[in-house]
Amino acid sequence: MGEILMKKIRKYITAGLILLGLLSGLTACSKESRWQKQYDLGMKYLEEGNYEEALTAFDSAIEIDAKKAAAFVGRADTYMALAENVSEHTDSTESANNEAEADVDTDTIQDTDNTDGNELYGEESQREKDDTSEEKTLTDEKREYLEKAEQDYQTAIDLEEEQKEAHRGRGDSLKQLGDLEEEEEKKLVDYEEALKEFEWVIENDGTNPEDYVSAGDL
Repeated sequence: MGEILMKKIRKYITAGLILLGLLSGLTACSKESRWQKQYDLGMKYLEEGNYEEALTAFDSAIEIDAKKAAAFVGRADTYMALAENVSEHTDSTESANNEAEADVDTDTIQDTDNTDGNELYGEESQREKDDTSEEKTLTDEKREYLEKAEQDYQTAIDLEEEQKEAHRGRGDSLKQLGDLEEEEEKKLVDYEEALKEFEWVIENDGTNPEDYVSAGDL
């Protein structure tokens, strides 16, 4: 009688373990599916230029599984795209400022006889101050995006060292951060770190001509 009871207990334990394994497998599949959905959504939004939506999707993917390097690379690429948008906005602002300055110069020549010089100088100084403030804000915004991108690329490398796109992206973000630096010493530090990343990609891949160009520029 005791032997029969033990056989039943072992049978129940085995069945329980099998059921537990099946449930674990289903949970893992569900997690993988949810991660893939958010990652694909992020890539779709990134390609379409919907950067805020892309960030939200990549954030969700990372929240689901923070051990997958691809989502960090995707989010970093999004930050790089946002930094590029800031650059384009800066160029547009500078162009508009140059046109405005040209108009002011023309008006100044025409109104020389009836304009108070000190008043005009004060207006020009205020405008230059406002332009400088806006340019500084845009530069800070670009630097913030680049720093976030560099951090995400580094996280991806820590998770998966063979992630070539992460090394390449980190090199590019560091190069652009170096371009923004005013202190020569800090600029060189960023450039040297960027060069190491492109050298790593060249050594471990070597099939992309742009990597050699980037290394040569640095």
